[in-house]
Amino acid sequence: MPLQGKSGTRSVPTTLCELLDYHTSHYGFPNALSAKKDGKWKSVASHDLFALVQSIALGLYSVGVRAGDRVAILSENSPLWIISHYAITSLGAATVPIYMTQAESQIEYILTNAGVRVMLISSKILYDRVETIRPRLGLDRTVIFGGFASGHGVISFQELLSRGNDLDEEQPGLFGSLRRDVGPETVASVIYTSGTTGDPKGVVLTHRNLTSNAVDGSSVIELHAGNDIALSFLPLSHIFELTMMNIYLYRGVPVYFAESIETVVQNLLEVRPTVITTVPRMLEKVYDKIQLRGKELKGLKKALFRWSMRLTFRYNHESGNLVWYTIQRRIASALVFSKWRDGFGGRIRLIISGGAPLPAWLTNVYLAADIPIVQGYGLTETSPVITVNTLERNRIGSVGHAIPNVHVQIALDGEILMKGPGVMKGFFNDPEATHEAFDGGWFRTGDVGYLDADGFLFVTDRKKNLIKKSNGKFIAPGPIESNLRGSRYIDHAVVVGEGRKFAIALIFPNFGNLKAWTNKNGNDITTNAEILALPEVQFLYQKEVDEVNARVNPWERIVRVLLIDTELTVDTGDLTPTLKVRRRSVEEKFKDRIDKLYQEVSIMSQNQSV
Repeated sequence: MPLQGKSGTRSVPTTLCELLDYHTSHYGFPNALSAKKDGKWKSVASHDLFALVQSIALGLYSVGVRAGDRVAILSENSPLWIISHYAITSLGAATVPIYMTQAESQIEYILTNAGVRVMLISSKILYDRVETIRPRLGLDRTVIFGGFASGHGVISFQELLSRGNDLDEEQPGLFGSLRRDVGPETVASVIYTSGTTGDPKGVVLTHRNLTSNAVDGSSVIELHAGNDIALSFLPLSHIFELTMMNIYLYRGVPVYFAESIETVVQNLLEVRPTVITTVPRMLEKVYDKIQLRGKELKGLKKALFRWSMRLTFRYNHESGNLVWYTIQRRIASALVFSKWRDGFGGRIRLIISGGAPLPAWLTNVYLAADIPIVQGYGLTETSPVITVNTLERNRIGSVGHAIPNVHVQIALDGEILMKGPGVMKGFFNDPEATHEAFDGGWFRTGDVGYLDADGFLFVTDRKKNLIKKSNGKFIAPGPIESNLRGSRYIDHAVVVGEGRKFAIALIFPNFGNLKAWTNKNGNDITTNAEILALPEVQFLYQKEVDEVNARVNPWERIVRVLLIDTELTVDTGDLTPTLKVRRRSVEEKFKDRIDKLYQEVSIMSQNQSV
């Protein structure tokens, strides 16, 4: 399928090499990729991308990287991250992305399992994190992006570039020859899943997988070359953001990389992007901050805020709204919601949410405020996009329609199956797991859901998360946990009940909001445990649970609550790098308290029956 561009008609790319060629021949942005350095935004122009990719690739070739090898990247988001990725893949080697927040033990597992011999690290800080495990890794070379470079096998980025330039002078046709050997079935990346239920598995993705997903996904994601600007803050080590980089390059969208998660708010105001990708947890946190600021208002401003919030919950995105409601919402938009939009930079045109289910009520709030959010769905194993909503066809609660060349069907047990060119080659060195992932040519997503009459896909939960009670009834914990997180006083919730007569919920409070509430009510207690012991706090959380219970089936209701006085974090191993709860880890950590609660309820029931 030919496309018309700056340099004429070109074939649709089938490898990342061709995708980069497409970008450099079609677009001439001075700010193709930008990041802050010394307090100022520094950009890499479109016409410089190819030269940098070539220098890095030949530099890696000079230290022994060959086709079929695997090269790890441990770095914050930056132009160098994505440029290095394209350099590695242009050699026929594969990128192994590492999350900056991953524990040293997991990093060691991934590097060892993947057989990585060369690793790129962005700074001395990250280098020091893995220094203790380096002797066990068998690395031939470690390349440091920053100025620091010392130790056995460690070289600086400048030395790598110098090696690459020298090799190009010695063998001017080498880079072109290496790239020509890269085909659609060449492995481009081995991306390790977050491992919510065990050791992570290496997902083997080819150039065809990644490139087809970028091409097909971008055909339905509304992006405007030369007009849109993206701000990137999700980790590039996650397939969602990595594929979005491919889409941005392909569709001609300049990308600015946020300095860190902590600076996203400031970077939004500086860059004023039109497009961002995010995960639901970030949107929930923004909503919590909006609510907190609203509660701090006084008098007329507070009344106006409350009135505006009531309007968001009455908004009907698809069916239209009454004229009087529309007039009211326009007033609210001008007086209240405009400030929300200003917080995103004032020009936001599209927010794409992925990585986890986006609560329907939250989507409705943002859409009512004229903040355009669409939700998509996919997995690392599918490169990742399977389905996505669009601005024109955006059904709240769904994850949209399948993108071109992707087919979705529902198995008899409710599991979502799919076929498409983005489906992985398999799990690295794990033929048994690879075999189990397919059913008659269909990839088994491990999620359960349904297609509505209009073809919109709804994902209800992970199949492995379904809770089977002792009476045989099933509970899908995901929607319940999502509804509980809708409370500004709840940070995380984990529903438990496998093999039990009833379900309980472990609730991890949002202590910032909870302490503000208790202080307002005259309590100056500061420790988490003491706050949770307050009768009024326990009543508050029971009320939140009761509201959720009213919206679920009788057998799914939460019968008891465990309020936990500690927080779930990535560092403690309770959350994945993408902020998903490691359910098995949490249940094991609080097993004694869970068993005790069930025992207490059982004894209470026995006494009542006597």
